Amino acid sequence: MVVAQVVDGGLHPSTLELLGKGRELAQKLDTHLSAALIGPESGDIPQQLGRYGAERVYCVEGEEFRGFVGNLYGEALAAICREARPEVVLAAATDQNRAFLPYAATLLETGLTANCMALEVDVEKRLLLPTRPAYSGNLMATIVCPERRPQMATVKPYSFPMPEPVDGGEAEVIRVGFEPSREWGVEVLESRGREQEGPDIRKADFIVGVGRGVAQEKMVEQARELADLLGGAVGGTRPVCDMGLLPEGAQIGQTGVSISPKLYLALGISGAAPHTVGIQGYEALVAVNKDREAPIFSMATHACVADAKELMPRLLHEVRRIKKR
Repeated sequence: MVVAQVVDGGLHPSTLELLGKGRELAQKLDTHLSAALIGPESGDIPQQLGRYGAERVYCVEGEEFRGFVGNLYGEALAAICREARPEVVLAAATDQNRAFLPYAATLLETGLTANCMALEVDVEKRLLLPTRPAYSGNLMATIVCPERRPQMATVKPYSFPMPEPVDGGEAEVIRVGFEPSREWGVEVLESRGREQEGPDIRKADFIVGVGRGVAQEKMVEQARELADLLGGAVGGTRPVCDMGLLPEGAQIGQTGVSISPKLYLALGISGAAPHTVGIQGYEALVAVNKDREAPIFSMATHACVADAKELMPRLLHEVRRIKKR
């Protein structure tokens, strides 16, 4: 079962990604793929879910879901799980889902593995095998829940490729009766989306990454210019974002976002695990670092042992010259 998240009347992209991965896992386990949908009204969302492989959509609807209240959503998801009895429940690790999945898991007295980067299954034992960073990202841990059901996991958005719609996909809609256990005493007055500063690095084909080795305002400005010239975006490591040189949404890695660009230009980035676990895939990774022993070079398709602060002005000059042709 995939927990659907609706944004501005449509499905959040991470929901579609998980439906694609869910289809793959369901086929391996020879079982059904379903979706959980919670909100004021379902509209045409069940049809959208069906087009991406959901065979059944379990809906809880009501005006009380007009604004987001975490505990209320958690109770509703627990009610859906008691009705549908899924073996596995997956949700994107968005701010909203991270607010209520733990509460639902507590009500169901089961385990929840958070912020996973990869999902697999043990077909023989019918176990979900979710993998996530551990020990500050220095290793990857696969955590299993052998005794309780459902097995629950949240997955970092943009960890899987966007699937293709299923030809003739149509979902059976099952409406689940639900009564809150109590009045939660929360009234949502207004909801505001987070303002996006610059291009979304999660969707960019070209990303300039800035590391602590070149954490200067001038370097960030040059990185932005290069990204603008080539239609890309700028991201960075946690120290660079903590210094305020880049916004929080530009942080790549374990405590930031995951990326899958075609080209990643890593400037002054050492390649420590908390950053590299966020690099899900790439066609080319160009690493520029003064330290020839930097771990980032083991991932690079092209390695340049140089001072990025000296290289960037020359690179910008050449790009500007070529663009003027």
